[in-house]
Amino acid sequence: MSGLLDRLQQCNYILEMLAACLLFALPLKKRHRPWLRFGAGALAALVVSMTVGGVSSTGVAEAGIAYLAQLIVVVLPIWLSCDVSVEDAVYGTICAYAMQHFSSSLYILLCLGTGAGHDIWRLLDPATLGYYLLAYVPPYFLIYRLCARPLGRGGSYRASLFRAGGITVLVLPVALFLSLAAKLSGGGGGAFLVCQVYAMLCSAYVLWVQVSQSREVQLQAELKVQQALWEKEKEQYQLSRATIEVINRKCHDLKHQLAALRHCSEPQREESLREIEQAALIYDAVVQTGNEVLDTVLTEKSLVCEHRNIQWTCMADGRGLAGMNPVDLYALVGNALDNAIESVQQLQDPAKRVIGVTLFRRDGLSVLRVENYCETPPLFRDGLPVTTKQDRAVHGFGMKSMRQTAEKYGGSLSVQVEDHVFVLCVVLPVQPPRQEGAADFAVS
Repeated sequence: MSGLLDRLQQCNYILEMLAACLLFALPLKKRHRPWLRFGAGALAALVVSMTVGGVSSTGVAEAGIAYLAQLIVVVLPIWLSCDVSVEDAVYGTICAYAMQHFSSSLYILLCLGTGAGHDIWRLLDPATLGYYLLAYVPPYFLIYRLCARPLGRGGSYRASLFRAGGITVLVLPVALFLSLAAKLSGGGGGAFLVCQVYAMLCSAYVLWVQVSQSREVQLQAELKVQQALWEKEKEQYQLSRATIEVINRKCHDLKHQLAALRHCSEPQREESLREIEQAALIYDAVVQTGNEVLDTVLTEKSLVCEHRNIQWTCMADGRGLAGMNPVDLYALVGNALDNAIESVQQLQDPAKRVIGVTLFRRDGLSVLRVENYCETPPLFRDGLPVTTKQDRAVHGFGMKSMRQTAEKYGGSLSVQVEDHVFVLCVVLPVQPPRQEGAADFAVS
């Protein structure tokens, strides 16, 4: 009878753990058919729980091994059903264990405080069942709202091996082994009660620390993004200065060439006129697309290309993007062109230092294509190229930001490499232009 009771209590424990794991899995990004996968992992956990049996008739070491075996296998439901790393699955499971342990200790304290038994058979008594529901339902709900949801914001816990290992070291030695030793020592007395209170406080503290650390990590990530944006603005300022220097140099050359024309012979005058005509080609960079914001960014980037000896071709109808927020449009096109410029300026062959920009309307859609040569095709992850820069926490967010901008307006972004040509394509629904009568296309 004792063995059967022990196994039923262990089965009850694993069900409590599975309920806690389910709550910590809810905020995470799911795999295909998550409920089926979670059910398969839960079934495996139940089988292991019934196999290893209970702990009341065994020593502390054997009981600890039995608990660890169940704790390890209960990682499966989260890992199988959620699209997260092993570290995230372990981290969520340990947090779930802290939740279950808090409620378990609270239930024991409620039962001992009222003189009721706390084994599984006592749940048939309405009063004991009430204590059980009071100890589990409100705490599970509150911990889910206060801990699980904030920790899983964004679809993952972003737990590193160090972080997952750290919470494991914090929870298991205190909340598992010390509490288990107190239970096996007799299940009563002042030391047992103190252990339960200590286990509750420890579990609550660990969960609170995790939420605090998560907020700190989020603030640090936001700070990195802000620093990256500041660096981007600084780079933009430097590019603008370089652009102005190009214009000033051209104007200076034109002034001297015009002055020299007054004293030149006819053959020399023709040669000087050709040079002036060539120098004036820079002003072809001032494109007219029917969209003021697009005109600005395309003109600016074309002047950058002129400064860096990059060939530039552009054919754009910007009227279909007139309804976009100016900041979104500037960032979207500017990021695409910055990436292309950064890529081709590293090429040694002048014939390959070419960027082609095409923007046209078709079937109610505006299609933006930016093409440039790339010698080494990049690695892709989630349909986007992986940044080759060392600090991936700062770099690499530009392409993701562009995709989010496209999706914000009901569009899409795709990237592919065709015969060493990197092709970025953004498709957006056409929106009514703010200005009428502009030219359909501008070529430069």
